[in-house]
Amino acid sequence: AHDFNNRLVIIMGHGELLRRAVAPDGPLAAHAEMILSSAKRAAELTRQLLAYSRRQVLKPETFDISQMVERVHRLLASVVGDRIELVTKLDATRLIRADPGQIEQVILNLALNARDAMPGGGKLTLETRDVTLEAHDHPTLAAGAYVALVVTDTGSGITGDVLPHIFEPFFTTKDIGQGTGLGLSMVEGIVQQSGGATVVETRMGHGTTFTTYLPQGAATSADALAIDDSAAPDSGTFETVLVCDDDDDVRHLVVGVLSLRAYRLLQASNGRKALEMTADHRGPIHLLVTDIAMPEMGGIELAATLRKRHPGLRVLYVSGYTEDADLLSMPLGPDTHFLPKPFLPGDLTRAVTAILERPSGS
Repeated sequence: AHDFNNRLVIIMGHGELLRRAVAPDGPLAAHAEMILSSAKRAAELTRQLLAYSRRQVLKPETFDISQMVERVHRLLASVVGDRIELVTKLDATRLIRADPGQIEQVILNLALNARDAMPGGGKLTLETRDVTLEAHDHPTLAAGAYVALVVTDTGSGITGDVLPHIFEPFFTTKDIGQGTGLGLSMVEGIVQQSGGATVVETRMGHGTTFTTYLPQGAATSADALAIDDSAAPDSGTFETVLVCDDDDDVRHLVVGVLSLRAYRLLQASNGRKALEMTADHRGPIHLLVTDIAMPEMGGIELAATLRKRHPGLRVLYVSGYTEDADLLSMPLGPDTHFLPKPFLPGDLTRAVTAILERPSGS
């Protein structure tokens, strides 16, 4: 997955640069669009596989899941169609701590699964409510406070021979070409990696209910650290940026994109070489853009060592997979951010601009 995401960074990056270079109405523009469209679909498939295997890097924040359901309600209404009645029963202010983008995928996948269970129409209900679990209530969840996301359909139910397999990757009851069989397995992976669990109740002829338990959260100052993707890239103010990635093509692409923004750029292929190269560097290093999993010395150890020399150093981790994914499953802290691979050149420049414009330590 790590290697494949690196290839996608290169395909998407050069595809985007190609699209910018050709005439919008010229014959090459359509080819560039097709490259980007196909690469994005491949990236989504990789994200699904990593979600199932619980090896993705999460960006947890505290947010209101009821507000999220309300926000995606319009999208859900268009997706489920006119033959299905969409109902929400949302308790106000239900805070959880999880990756918002991943939980949105959970909601969408559960809703799509419910839609497919009602080909002739029916009723789809989404609920949120607080739940307190005791130690004996669930075999894998600790006792404590949770928020329950409940998705109920009035379909035909799940048969006994199918029910034990619904969370298995690539298992599907759909016709060939109608789905990858990763929807529910991705839900299970995201929820478990977020510290929760999903319980399924079904009755033949009476529908199915998926209840997802997610740990309650409380707002913290770390939630203000998210990168503002709307920040407009500027021309750069000659800050020094160190780029570290063991994939030469990815590193050269990142350096090439950032060179258009008038930054002073340093580059190295792993943490050890980065430390050797910067040992005699005069002046500050403002930002480290680094992969996480690299030979000899990875990005996390590199960042910790460099901060001893450059206390104001800011860090942008870029990775699509890491054996140490759990290290980034907690709040990243001040001056530390994460951009998932694969990304487009515009994603990178917006992230770097937003980080460098934010006051250090805020």
